Amino acid sequence: MIQSAKRIRPLPMILGTAVVIVLLTLGMASCASQGPVVPVAPSVRVSSFRSTVLTPDVIKFQAKVFIINNMRAPLDFEKTDYGATLFDKPIFSDTFTGMKRTNPRGNETVTIPFQISMKDILAQDVALLAEGQLRVGFHGTVYPSVESGFAPVRFSREITIPIPKIPTFSLEGTEGSPVGRQFSVRLSMHNPNDFDMSVDSVDSYIDLNGQRYTLLHSRQESAIPANGSGPVTLTMENSVGKTLSFALNAIQGNNIKFTVGGTIVCNTPYGWIYIPVGVTQQ
Repeated sequence: MIQSAKRIRPLPMILGTAVVIVLLTLGMASCASQGPVVPVAPSVRVSSFRSTVLTPDVIKFQAKVFIINNMRAPLDFEKTDYGATLFDKPIFSDTFTGMKRTNPRGNETVTIPFQISMKDILAQDVALLAEGQLRVGFHGTVYPSVESGFAPVRFSREITIPIPKIPTFSLEGTEGSPVGRQFSVRLSMHNPNDFDMSVDSVDSYIDLNGQRYTLLHSRQESAIPANGSGPVTLTMENSVGKTLSFALNAIQGNNIKFTVGGTIVCNTPYGWIYIPVGVTQQ
């Protein structure tokens, strides 16, 4: 009796089928282990909050709100409500609506500048005397889009800064002649604050008999130490017109009567301080 021969599959085909079965098994196991995607609410924090400019009229601040999308899909936000407090008392509130779509696992930073008037600060005289420094709070709420299903996320941060004191100036002397090629005025700047200050820029003038002439900050001075004094030199480079104008103002020798005015900008650990200058020699 003749037996029928068994059909034998080629070896490559057997291996290919096995690989497909293994891959399908691994894929099913991976999907089963991951499970459904769970929504994760966005994270919000104040990444930076500091004073930037101090003047006799206002103190300016800048806050940065850092928003993180923890989802694996884009996320839209509607708005950010924010406000500030001074010694726990509300000063103002506002809303920022220029929010952008945040990429999956991405982030967005909302930069918010604001200012507090010195009038509002001085009105808190009891708190100022009690604490000896400014305590400013920044707070608010970030609103994800309604479609996202996420609840609003709150944020807050508080800082303290020294009560700024405006430096004073006195006249140290002059160099050169107002009718010569160069004339300089040397001022002494006293820093009454508990932090160093460095002169960054000067916008100043000298007034003689009602006529103003521009002065330049022509020398690089060192930092003015805390509770110390340092020089500020202002120089006027004369032209023919200026020389004639001085002569008409009857300036003789070194007996000069003038007023120096303007603004000096200093850099400090708490921002830029704008300092008014007003010194008169009789």
